Amino acid sequence: MRKKHLFLLGLLVFCVVLSVSVALISGHSRNNYARVLPDDCQWLVCVQLPELMSETGIDPAQIQSLADMEEYHNYGLALDLPVYFFATASQRMCLLLPLSDVHQLEEWLSSQRAKVETQRGLRWTAFRQWTLCFDSDRLLVMETASGQENAVRKEMYKLMTTEHEAMPFAQAMKQVQGSVRLACNTSQLSHLAAKDIRLGALPVSAGKGAILVAGCKADTRTLTLESHLLDPDQELDNLTAVCKRVLRPVDGSRLNLMPADALFAVGVNVNGGEALKLLRQQKELRMLLAGLNLCIDADKILGSIDGDMVLTVADASGALPHFRFCAEVNDNTILDGASSWSGFGNMKVVGHGANACELQWNGNPLSLRVKDNILSVANVASYDVLCTEKPAAPLPPNTYLVATLSPGHFAAELPVADMSDLERLQLVIHAEGLQATLMLASSWTEWLNRTKQFQNP
Repeated sequence: MRKKHLFLLGLLVFCVVLSVSVALISGHSRNNYARVLPDDCQWLVCVQLPELMSETGIDPAQIQSLADMEEYHNYGLALDLPVYFFATASQRMCLLLPLSDVHQLEEWLSSQRAKVETQRGLRWTAFRQWTLCFDSDRLLVMETASGQENAVRKEMYKLMTTEHEAMPFAQAMKQVQGSVRLACNTSQLSHLAAKDIRLGALPVSAGKGAILVAGCKADTRTLTLESHLLDPDQELDNLTAVCKRVLRPVDGSRLNLMPADALFAVGVNVNGGEALKLLRQQKELRMLLAGLNLCIDADKILGSIDGDMVLTVADASGALPHFRFCAEVNDNTILDGASSWSGFGNMKVVGHGANACELQWNGNPLSLRVKDNILSVANVASYDVLCTEKPAAPLPPNTYLVATLSPGHFAAELPVADMSDLERLQLVIHAEGLQATLMLASSWTEWLNRTKQFQNP
């Protein structure tokens, strides 16, 4: 009897070990498709579709309806695993998806009159401006320009038959959370990737080795993107040092950094004296300042800024936007010399006082005021943002920039979607990174429904 119990116990242990092994091997196989991602891709985006749909409350059928797809179909895709978008070193855009049923994919391609052929152990087809390459587990899609078909196939074959190990962007993404994650070299954020940038007289590295990573979280009315820099070689230290000379964490105690009535607003805290020194180091800006100083005391005004400053735009529909600029200054007498200002071109001095100056620029009024160490500049007398009202929402510690935009104001300019429901886009740069939040007045589901009606009235 004892031997029988030992035999049954051994059989049970064997079954458990076998089950765990199979599960591990199966999991590895299901996730192994990501090895296609090249080590030298230019940028990488990872999307967890089920998680994103769940967070936003969006039904996948709504997305298909918006894209004019006739009926729901998963095309043999395993969408419970991440979907990847990336750009290769040759700047070709790609899409990588896991497959659950390759035969189902082939059937759908046949229904679209796309001819599938087998070559070197992989299946290939051309579909519109894309080339598709797939096996039983993964599908790689690459954009293809006319005449580049052979080069594209060679590049795709290399990707599909090489198991990349380093994958720096995929590894960097593990440091952020979210249903949508992205990574790219900071040099990809500008067209100056091939050379160093110069900020004033100081060389600033383009940051070819520094990586920007971000993760996007959502709920039924918002999308929030959190990002930060990975700079192991400290390539961007020069840029950081320059920024810290000029910028300081915003205070927010005297100026409203996020006025609710503004179409656009941006707020920072500036050391005007240091900013002036930096501007003078750039030849073109130095010449511009010299010209301005012949007409107004630009050096005195800029150099006096010492604290928060906020630029707000209330209306951009006319030829000249309605704006107001407010800044904390350390000198209440910066406008005392306005009587000697000569003006220039189409700008004229039409009035002045001890703490005020009235200008006219192309027939438009421009008012400058200083009171209680607050400089105010506005081009519309009736436009009055409450400068001394504190922000409605707290900001992260050590915030260096906050900007808000009301996209609904641009509804007429963007006819592809219903923009009226996009309530606010907010950008915050703080010591730990960047935070961007898109807020809707209603749910994503309602917005998509209205967008569909907007496109097909």
